[in-house]
Amino acid sequence: MKSNLRIYWLTNLPAPYRIPIFHEVGNRYILHVDFLLSNKNWRKWSSPHGENFSFTFLSLKHLKILDFEFVPGLRIRRNELAKSQIVVIGSWEAPQYLWTALVAKLTKKTLILIYESTLESQRYTNRFIHLIRSSFFKKGDLVVAFGDESREALLRMGVSQKKVLQLFNPIPRVSSDSFKVEPKANSHRYLFVGQLIARKNIDGLISAFAEMRNQSDTLTILGEGKMQRALIEQVETLQLVNQVEFISHIEPSQMNTFYQGFCTLVLPSFREVWGLVVNEALANGLHVVVSNKCGSASFVQNMRGVYITNNSKESLVSQMKRSSEEFKGKILNPEIWQYDTFAFSTKLVKAIEGVHKSLARDKHPRGVVK
Repeated sequence: MKSNLRIYWLTNLPAPYRIPIFHEVGNRYILHVDFLLSNKNWRKWSSPHGENFSFTFLSLKHLKILDFEFVPGLRIRRNELAKSQIVVIGSWEAPQYLWTALVAKLTKKTLILIYESTLESQRYTNRFIHLIRSSFFKKGDLVVAFGDESREALLRMGVSQKKVLQLFNPIPRVSSDSFKVEPKANSHRYLFVGQLIARKNIDGLISAFAEMRNQSDTLTILGEGKMQRALIEQVETLQLVNQVEFISHIEPSQMNTFYQGFCTLVLPSFREVWGLVVNEALANGLHVVVSNKCGSASFVQNMRGVYITNNSKESLVSQMKRSSEEFKGKILNPEIWQYDTFAFSTKLVKAIEGVHKSLARDKHPRGVVK
């Protein structure tokens, strides 16, 4: 039975990997989600369908800077805030988030903040921005961190350890019934998924592949970005046209099926807040070669089929070879399945309930907390 508790959630866009979380929370509470941007966005993420929560696209104007969208608009959803007992804010890098948090505190809402970055992936490092960011997260009644390094960044900001809830980046459960790829003699299928931009180090991946490949190995690069032309030229120069394929886009709903055609995902980024494709690949039974600059690396490092690289060409070559040599077919019952959206939502809801009830008791020590 659904609780009468109302939750207001503010975030940028309907990320496919967040929709299942909204769905799980919406199963238990009255949830409204506001997306700052438009349903026609550069990510090509579409509106949720058939979900048990309400949502609105605020369609605020924004500036696109590389893979980051800055939203200078300032518009508060007073009605939704007024009706809700709990406010969840998915980021901090826009005036809208800061203003909403301030109103939530002034109106004595339970304020839940989410922080996904690490010390290395923080975009802004000057002192003034650091003070704003630290002050923002210190105001939260509960701050959700994604992994060890995200938690460490919050503690460095001065956020109380008691307020930090360390979770993980979740994805929906995948069925092993769909697992298909088995090893073939002298053949291995590598995959990269992401934007074709400099920090992803795709040119480094192509150079490593050129050095370590067998003649029957393949590398598929899925994504779009301003480096596409340069990467295609690199492949032509290295005479890899018959072994490297570029694909621009796959619908999110088709990604699990798409993963089944490959053996190893490689994410060699110089900087990555998390790298959720690592979770997706592991959930589909693949091996993963992942940079130690990715937030997900420390989380998955002890799981089967995971190889950590330091981004150098030599390290990439070594770890890609190891994955190929040790690949025995899809990994059944991968450890990442323990960290799905249901597990995440259950832990998040339990923590939110605990904080909300504790704050309510503090406000009304002799009253009844509902």
